[in-house]
Amino acid sequence: STNANSPTSHNKKETLEQEWDFILGLGTIFDKETEAKKIVADMQQDIAAVREKTQALPKPKVMIIEMLGKNIVAYDSTKLAGDICVKLGADVPSFSSGTIGLETIIEENPDVLFVVKSGGNPEEAADFFRQHAGLQSLKVVREGKVYGISLNYTYNSAIKTGEGIKKFAHGMYPELF
Repeated sequence: STNANSPTSHNKKETLEQEWDFILGLGTIFDKETEAKKIVADMQQDIAAVREKTQALPKPKVMIIEMLGKNIVAYDSTKLAGDICVKLGADVPSFSSGTIGLETIIEENPDVLFVVKSGGNPEEAADFFRQHAGLQSLKVVREGKVYGISLNYTYNSAIKTGEGIKKFAHGMYPELF
């Protein structure tokens, strides 16, 4: 898939459309074109429904991060996860490098924080940020809007992209669900 890039690499834009093209390509290869088209159409419909219901709401500032060793990787709008959130109506900050520090999270003061986890429990990964003493003053922590999300919904996700869209939408707009 064209969206299979390093988490810290921001030199090639990953998009939802590329993921849809990948799914449609798989449909062609496996003679499942009708099913592939339905999967893509369902995702497009889900995004349209969320946008319609939230058009009068302010854009939430959304950060998507992942711990890789001692580094915090930021997924901005050049990454698939960021592109999904932008298409759902979010403001996703951009960063000059792929890694950030805790101070960047504090400076950005997001409305919603998604913590990506590859393998293991994504909620445990999110707990690190929920419980970090230096982040307790952030509204995202105080309001309980720090969510864990599995990597397979955010990166090279293919048919799991639809579930990823729903997970991001739930976190961004819990009042809709």
